[in-house]
Amino acid sequence: TGLDLATANLLSFGGIATTSISLDVADSLEVVLQHEHAAVGKTASIHGILKSHVESGTAPGLALHQVIEFISDSVLVGHHVAFDLKILEKALQGHFPGSKLRNKAIDTADLSLRLEHFNDGYIFRPEDYTLDALARRYKVPLTDRHTAAGDAFITGQLFLKLLGKCKARKITSLKALLKKPGPY
Repeated sequence: TGLDLATANLLSFGGIATTSISLDVADSLEVVLQHEHAAVGKTASIHGILKSHVESGTAPGLALHQVIEFISDSVLVGHHVAFDLKILEKALQGHFPGSKLRNKAIDTADLSLRLEHFNDGYIFRPEDYTLDALARRYKVPLTDRHTAAGDAFITGQLFLKLLGKCKARKITSLKALLKKPGPY
C-alpha cells in the first residue's frame, strides 16, 4: 500500500521460479490478499489493485501460507528486495507471530551496481538503478509493470541478464552472488 514500512501493508505477492538459465512460468505464484478496509485509493493507479480486488482476495493466512510454501528455502531475488522482505515479514508476523524469513536474498539493484561499477569510482545515482532504468538498459520489456507478478517477471529476466555478466566475470558461486555491494 506504500513505501512507508510503518504504515504499508502487503496487498499482493508475485513470484516466479528461476534457474541459472531460465524462468519457469509454470512454477509461479500470484496472490492478492484480502483486506476488508485496505486503503488502496492512492496506490491503485500504480499497481491496479482496486478495493474490489482486495475485498475478494485470498484470506491473508491462506495467502501467506501459499507464499511460504512457494518460496520454501529458495534464494529470493528482488529489486530493492530488503523492502519487500520487510513488508512480507510484517505480514507474516501479523498472522503467524514469531515467524521469520530465513531465506538468502539477492538484490538486482545491488548486483547490477557491483557488476557495472566494481572498481571505477562511480558516484551512485539512484535513478540509474531503478527497475525501469535497468530493464531499459538490459533490454527487458516493461510488460505489466507495477503488478506483483509483472515486476517478478521483469526482475527475473533482469536477473538472468545479470547472471550472464556474472559468468563473464567468473562469479559463479552463490557466495559470490550474495556478496554485499562494493568493489570485488
